[in-house]
Amino acid sequence: MPVVYHNGMAQRYFVAVPIPENIVTLLNALCVRLTGHASPVRFHHISLVPPFMLRDGMREQQCIDTIRTISLKPFDVYIKKLGTFHQLGRMILVGHVEPNDVLARYAQHIQIALQPYIQIDSTPYTNAVIPPFDAHTTIDYDAKFLDAGLQLDQIEIEKIDWTINSFRMYKEIEKGLWKAV
Repeated sequence: MPVVYHNGMAQRYFVAVPIPENIVTLLNALCVRLTGHASPVRFHHISLVPPFMLRDGMREQQCIDTIRTISLKPFDVYIKKLGTFHQLGRMILVGHVEPNDVLARYAQHIQIALQPYIQIDSTPYTNAVIPPFDAHTTIDYDAKFLDAGLQLDQIEIEKIDWTINSFRMYKEIEKGLWKAV
């Protein structure tokens, strides 16, 4: 899929699974427990298609209509492991969502279906390199506390589980704030 740089003018979108409010409450409590502060994440989700812009001449409705043709059979997911990755100089704390392989298949299917209409925005990624798919939900955007020797494999978390029954396309209405379309 083509990768482009966001020029600050084009409308951005992405496709994601929203996290239910009861799970968001658990993730926020986990963030407080680990960092001492509430999660700064404004919209907890599992990204299936990273931020993108529409190709020239394409319309938002074409993507919405395409996404509506993809059926999703509800399935159970869970988080029981935490992890981190570095992005643009920050250490991002995430909850790994399983089963990753099922989510990866949906992500791939959706990206292939949208390919004629979209261009991926690589600016949110270090060196403009989009990492391979890894189902996760962000808990903290700058987990500096982990540099102080805290080992994630020593952190016990209770299994957080729920059922996924939908995914949506979202439009960025201001930097970092997304609205379902």
